[in-house]
Amino acid sequence: MTHYRIDRAAGVACPWRILLIGARGQIGGELAASLKLLGEVIPASRSRGPSNYARKMLSVDLADPDGVRNLVRSVGPQLIVNAAGLTAVDEAEADPELAMAVNGVAPGILAEEAVRCGAALIHYSSHDVYDGSGAAPWRETDPVGPISAYGRSKLAGDLAIEATGAPHLILRTSWVYGSTGRNFVKTLLGQGVGQTRPDIADDAIGAPTSARVIAEATAHIIVQAGRELTGSFRAGGVVHIACQGETSTRGYAQEVLRLAARSGFAPATSGSVLPEDFTRHAAAPRPRNCRLNCHSLWDRFAVQLPAWNVVLRDEFPALLHAWKEELARQAQPPAHFLPYEKIRRVPSVVQ
Repeated sequence: MTHYRIDRAAGVACPWRILLIGARGQIGGELAASLKLLGEVIPASRSRGPSNYARKMLSVDLADPDGVRNLVRSVGPQLIVNAAGLTAVDEAEADPELAMAVNGVAPGILAEEAVRCGAALIHYSSHDVYDGSGAAPWRETDPVGPISAYGRSKLAGDLAIEATGAPHLILRTSWVYGSTGRNFVKTLLGQGVGQTRPDIADDAIGAPTSARVIAEATAHIIVQAGRELTGSFRAGGVVHIACQGETSTRGYAQEVLRLAARSGFAPATSGSVLPEDFTRHAAAPRPRNCRLNCHSLWDRFAVQLPAWNVVLRDEFPALLHAWKEELARQAQPPAHFLPYEKIRRVPSVVQ
């Protein structure tokens, strides 16, 4: 199913040799599928764990500058897609040096190497580069002002890329979730947070955005750029990419739990803890206004993502399946979720 709206169909003029960094992450895992239609994808990840590319997955540690340089030079790509990074906001606050090395320094090195081998670079950034003030959706031209170590590291990476003059595109997104990696949806499923818990921070507004639609849109952007990829990205710059609409963090949680109940699961409230990213007790400060204005995405590439709740509804079965698979791999039964029919027989488990 195509989630994004496009202005016209386009064919691939020629195949690309694409170095995909972070191929086992949320966005990277989806890119591995969408980009293979555009050419040869060479995946790289910090971990060599289970994946569709397990046999040929290259290893890279973004905190190792020489390792990053050697990877790019050994592959010789026409396009570098960097979907890797340290994304745990509280971990970044606890170890800002590591966050800066991975999110701030490494993207600049990738851009330098892109210049060296004549490649273009696509990099993913975050709404955390803004201070979260006001209520208007952020435009790409608005002043930045990150309030966390994570946000400062992401901004440093954006600026480092721009400083190299490499042909590039920085896609700035928000509230990403997907079938792989850690995210709010799967953490809610695992922890079974009740819908009215007082520790849910309800003062942040944004648009939950699927890693899958980001990956699909990225592939379309590459197609739109056409044969002269480096020339098309020479102007560089930042483009916001997020689903349409908005919700609060509590509204997001309520929709996840509603979909869970509709799928045959119901949340238990006993002992539940909300993920730190959405509590009032998180270690790192979070922006309150996470809205992104995505008009440039349509103006430049004729791409428009659909409403956040429509995509979440469509993708929820896959998210639920991925969560169950993770539980099976860990050989741990769900601690706070039970089949709905069993919960109904134990009224004391729910409010």
